[in-house]
Amino acid sequence: MATSRPIQCPSCGFQIQAEDMNLQTMAARCRVCHVLVDLRPGADAQPLPATGRRDSLNGAVLQENGTLAAALPLPVPLPPNLSVETVGGELRIERRWYAWTAFLMVFFCVMWFGFLAFWYAMAFAAGSRLMMLFPLIHVAAGLFIAYTAAAMFVNRTRIVAGRGRLTVQHGPLPWTGNRDISTSVLQQLYCNEQVNRGRNSTTITFDVMARTTEGRQLKLVTGLNDRDQALYIEQEIERHLKIVDQHVAGGIRR
Repeated sequence: MATSRPIQCPSCGFQIQAEDMNLQTMAARCRVCHVLVDLRPGADAQPLPATGRRDSLNGAVLQENGTLAAALPLPVPLPPNLSVETVGGELRIERRWYAWTAFLMVFFCVMWFGFLAFWYAMAFAAGSRLMMLFPLIHVAAGLFIAYTAAAMFVNRTRIVAGRGRLTVQHGPLPWTGNRDISTSVLQQLYCNEQVNRGRNSTTITFDVMARTTEGRQLKLVTGLNDRDQALYIEQEIERHLKIVDQHVAGGIRR
């Protein structure tokens, strides 16, 4: 394949970067619109049909100097509920918490507190202190579920990398897990898969983790339901901070 002339994406016109090309499959993926591009001679950089497999271009990659290097994973496309921008040298990623399950939680809260209202009406009518004290733990659980549902409607996670700091903040409703870390101690980012098995169901969530130069493992963003959201956050922070992606034992691969 000739590399003397630039190759442009036939979909958006962006110049294909060398690290996004693959000699084994003679294909590339545009990092802007994520279209697969055919690089075979005579194909004139036509778009390839989507395969649905992120590993369809695995293999040796062509570097800018024309040499081959070890395989690199394909870029993860921007998932739903995430936005990203670079302002003043800072990478800013924002994640909306909203999910349709918030409506189920609201319905559950209405039923839950309706039952508690009925219970306390009977307790006051009977004048029983024991009946008033008995459901307090259920009241606390209901308030927590209601607060979580409200957070799912209004909260966002804001990740800022740059100027020597990596910050993670959740709001506007207060939530645990805020972070403020010096980027100088970041050695590697990776993603973990958490499998929680209940009696009747299994829940899978994903965490974005950081390994420091001191050997510590830090949780940056936790409880993500979308695998691609976790991988995209890892990818963009590493790219912005120029951290070479390396596989970490126990982490999931792109």
